[in-house]
Amino acid sequence: MLSSIFDGVDGEVASLFNRQTEFGAILDTTLDRIVDTLIIGGAIYQSFSLGIASPKIEYIVIFSLAILGSIYVSFLSNIIRDKELVAKARNRFPWPTRDVRVAVLAFAIMFNQPFIGILYILFSSWFFIAVVVISIAKRVRGIGIAKIIKKAAPRPIIFTPIRVAVYEVIRDVLFLISLIFITAKGFEYLNTYLTVNISTIVWESILAVELALMAYFAYRVLRSLWYILNRVGEIVARSLWITPTVYGRISIKFILLLMIILIMYPINYLLLMSRVQRIIIDFVNYVFLIAVVILVIAIAIDVIRVLEHKIYSYISRFFK
Repeated sequence: MLSSIFDGVDGEVASLFNRQTEFGAILDTTLDRIVDTLIIGGAIYQSFSLGIASPKIEYIVIFSLAILGSIYVSFLSNIIRDKELVAKARNRFPWPTRDVRVAVLAFAIMFNQPFIGILYILFSSWFFIAVVVISIAKRVRGIGIAKIIKKAAPRPIIFTPIRVAVYEVIRDVLFLISLIFITAKGFEYLNTYLTVNISTIVWESILAVELALMAYFAYRVLRSLWYILNRVGEIVARSLWITPTVYGRISIKFILLLMIILIMYPINYLLLMSRVQRIIIDFVNYVFLIAVVILVIAIAIDVIRVLEHKIYSYISRFFK
């Protein structure tokens, strides 16, 4: 992580003092590749130390392709003149940029899952290479030149109907529930393995993809709900005689409550995959529970204050 920070700072410092040189650019690129190789080498060493990997041909091929892919991403980014093409390939999923690769590998190492980080580097790097090579091949053969040269017109702002947004929420919630069920079954199947081998690594990689999809659909649900709350905010505020500020505060707390509930499952599965002690998992769940209780109480207090005048009117009518 520090190498990524210093890698971004050195260029800015050189530009600030007007000390950019060709030798400095070559030295910076060379040192970055050495650091990347050392970081991946450390992850490989941890994989061997934890018993996740062994000196077999399949592991050697995976590790070698990960290192070559990491180096070749930077090589292609430097030699290709069309920087717009490179930027489009780098800014699309699975984001092969150096900062993302180092961050993912660092988190994987912290959770004792270095092999998953290496697999991410392998997949993201070679996916970027394939996209760039195919794009250049299409351009050379005259395919898709109009799409590359022609600038796309700015898209008009189109508001999604509430009905469509509600449909998207229901669809994404169903996907999320299915992923939670499938992931739970996957962990039950993974627990049947007593030793670490290639089968457990494959299953852990599949479960990591499922956790990423779970987080993605949780984000989609929260985004759609936030859109619906904003669209109906004026109507609700007018009918309940409340200010938009109060309605916005309640909406934010409601979204935070749902976010905590939705991320509990991926984090619990991630901790289980990391094989941490049970007391740590219980502590994390306890923190989540406290946060949920606090938000529920805060939302209830805000709702009671909002409906205070209506509650008083109902009570006065009852006692009359």
